[in-house]
Amino acid sequence: MRYISELGCNNITLESIYRIYGWRFKTYNDKFLISKIANIEEHLLFINSELNNSNSTWFAYFEKIDSIQLPRIIGCSSLYNYSANSSSVSLGRLMVDPSFTSLGIASKLIKYSVDYAKNKLNCKTINLIVKNSNHRAIKIYERFGFELLESDESRKYILKI
Repeated sequence: MRYISELGCNNITLESIYRIYGWRFKTYNDKFLISKIANIEEHLLFINSELNNSNSTWFAYFEKIDSIQLPRIIGCSSLYNYSANSSSVSLGRLMVDPSFTSLGIASKLIKYSVDYAKNKLNCKTINLIVKNSNHRAIKIYERFGFELLESDESRKYILKI
């Protein structure tokens, strides 16, 4: 069984933290706007800070194999920089386990994130930044209706919801 859930301190495992670390800094490090590769301690602090930040919400796509094992994270995304004043939020940190790509998981995480921003946060716009070299992500974002605002070393998009 596979499902999406809000990710928090109460349902994140050390294994999930390590998996996200691997995706961010090993698997997809050339796809993200990262200035330096964090060590695992810095990553733990980052995740803890994000999960305890009221302006940030993470979502996880889990796979539950059986009733004995804990669900395994196979994808994630986040909404961050939430501003009630501007009715805006940023979408980012969209990652899928490489062995689960091309199964629609990224699309499901984007849809879940957009619905959450619209229905729970009452946002009117979602912003994101993506590297020009991340063609797969650009294609998905444009399919969802994100409009290009600016393009230089990276592309800045907005979605009006």
